[in-house]
Amino acid sequence: MSKTNTKEYLLLLFFCIFAILNSTTANLMEGFVHFYNKIVTIGGLFRFISLSSIILIPIAILYNDRRSMTLLFYFVMPASIISLFFTNSYLALYKMEMLEFLYYLLFNISIIIISLYFFITFPKIKFLRLKDFLIFISILLLCFPLNFFNQFNDLMNDNFLVFKPFNFWYFMMLFIFIIVGLILNKLLKYYNNYNKEKILFTLSLILIYHLLMRFSYVRIQDYQTAKGIIGALPFYVCSFGIVILPFAIYSKNNFFQSLAFLINMPGAIIVIIRPTTGITSILSYNCTYFFLSHILLFAITLQFPLHLNGKPKLKHLIYAGAILILYFVFMLNLNMLAVSLGDGYDPNFSFVSSSPLPIPLDKVMRIHIWKMKFSPIYLLVLWIVHWLLCAITFLIYTSIKCTRRKFLK
Repeated sequence: MSKTNTKEYLLLLFFCIFAILNSTTANLMEGFVHFYNKIVTIGGLFRFISLSSIILIPIAILYNDRRSMTLLFYFVMPASIISLFFTNSYLALYKMEMLEFLYYLLFNISIIIISLYFFITFPKIKFLRLKDFLIFISILLLCFPLNFFNQFNDLMNDNFLVFKPFNFWYFMMLFIFIIVGLILNKLLKYYNNYNKEKILFTLSLILIYHLLMRFSYVRIQDYQTAKGIIGALPFYVCSFGIVILPFAIYSKNNFFQSLAFLINMPGAIIVIIRPTTGITSILSYNCTYFFLSHILLFAITLQFPLHLNGKPKLKHLIYAGAILILYFVFMLNLNMLAVSLGDGYDPNFSFVSSSPLPIPLDKVMRIHIWKMKFSPIYLLVLWIVHWLLCAITFLIYTSIKCTRRKFLK
């Protein structure tokens, strides 16, 4: 495997910048709920295929993966070129500013340039095989636009498809939550360490992809209590956990992966048991994004101590407590900044300003700083609860590890 050079890192950096900027445009997600004629549908389909570059380009560059390079050249680059011919119908979906159109254009141009770079630099890019095609289809399925069903009012209002706590769909999601983690663990046993890492890295990029798509979604719609780009920023515990996943995997660092395991696992479990989706259709974006993101977050993080280097130690638990203090202080300051810029909108990053529970701890001894009121007592409780959840996760992991060790003797 050849080593990634500086030029390729720069290509990746610019691509990531253009992908993030493009994700802030409303039309990106709106394009998947307006299939009212053939032109819009065809353009939307090729645009969807081009978006898979968000997964394939980082893998191709960071792992020098020939399969990803092949898929980019034979599928993604042509899709990007074709989608540009349908730009007029794309611009008509929702009024776009010139700067937003520039983001869209730069994103597609970067895909074309990087794909051509691979073709020229790596002339041994192999021809497509059936396995390559099947993997590409699998990636596309995982990248399916989660707002697609929002356009079908009959599905959104179907009584059978309503999700609410403790009904059929609630227990179905709990079952999927558990079974995906177990199946992924079983599948990874058949791969060597390098391929295990690459598979988990790919899945982490799927999560990043959907997080970026949420930026576009909230330009027009609301996701739960999130409104606008400020509300979509990854400054909530689970969203922050999603962002650090690919870095934790690629770093191969025991400390980084152990912290991600201790913090992500309890967060994913708690929100799936007590979902914040409200009563809505199981096919609505509020449900599809919520469950896909938390199911994958749990399944990927679960593999850290099982297949990677994320085996937590007592010192990692202690460090987690200190890092959580810094995290909540940082979130509080970001939340105050967001409140000051957002016309009174409080994004409540990581619940620092108001409690998600009916217990009004956030009202105890509140102080007023800048344009925001918050309770230091509540923040202390918030930190204690999160650190205790990390401690419980550590104790469960240690108990299972010791029990397994004794059983194998």
